[in-house]
Amino acid sequence: MVPWWYVGRRVAHTALILIGITVVVFWVIRLSGDPVLLMLPADASQQDIERLRQSLGFDQPVHVQLWRFVERVATGDFGKSLRFQEPALPLVLDRLPNTVLLALTALSISTLVAIPLGVLSAVRRNSSWDYAAMFVALLGQSMPIFWTGIMLITVFSVALDLFPSSGSGTFRHLVLPAVALGFFSTGRVTRLVRGGMLEVLGQDYVRTARAKGLAERGVVYRHALRNCLLPVITIVGLELGSTLGGAVVTEMVFAWPGVGRLIVSAIFARDYPLVQAAVFVVAAMFVLVNLAVDLLYAVVDPRVRYA
Repeated sequence: MVPWWYVGRRVAHTALILIGITVVVFWVIRLSGDPVLLMLPADASQQDIERLRQSLGFDQPVHVQLWRFVERVATGDFGKSLRFQEPALPLVLDRLPNTVLLALTALSISTLVAIPLGVLSAVRRNSSWDYAAMFVALLGQSMPIFWTGIMLITVFSVALDLFPSSGSGTFRHLVLPAVALGFFSTGRVTRLVRGGMLEVLGQDYVRTARAKGLAERGVVYRHALRNCLLPVITIVGLELGSTLGGAVVTEMVFAWPGVGRLIVSAIFARDYPLVQAAVFVVAAMFVLVNLAVDLLYAVVDPRVRYA
């Protein structure tokens, strides 16, 4: 069991991280320029510019804008989108299910491929299977996500006409972006599983299990794999965060209507409230995943103790 004081401390730490991210994003986004100039025509008068700036609160000192922003965020109010003229947070939450679906599908593909591939590579070390698995891992880490996406579109959409090249709505629309996003993570997880399995397979308790006459499959999966899952869980949790970040590129390549594509369009439009709301939501998901990973350690390995 995870002690309550540890959970409380990690939750407080998570809250501080989110506050820090909110402040940093608030300051950095304002370095991109004045959004008022994008919202008015080129021939707008100085009076019109000042009037709009005052109505949006941009005429106040930056520290005053920051304080008012933090007060609103505490109540779940990120302001109104400058582009859509709607509350920013609901716009982000409306796109969030598409991004979560894409990220979880990509991570599932990556995990289901990488773990058996890493185990096979470790069990048959220095064989043709090992070399093939490491080649796939190297390929996955070497190819940028946008290049993988373009190649998938060229082969499976243009040449073979098996899957749609863009959009959403059906399972067929999800296949190519999920594979493109998951292929990058597959290489890293495969190499980690292989390294962990090679270390565990040389331990005394594994040799003892084999000496007792246990089946090789049971030795590999029940004894060896289970004892190298902690680093795998850690990297899978981190990969989920990376997948959410990589979804920005994937959503642009495949025109997937998620939070990543919304962030890009908001950045180009200098839509401060929308960018801040989107970054906050993505950051919150990332730190909550890390919190869940920390709490899972004691469930996976009873030897873990929180002190």
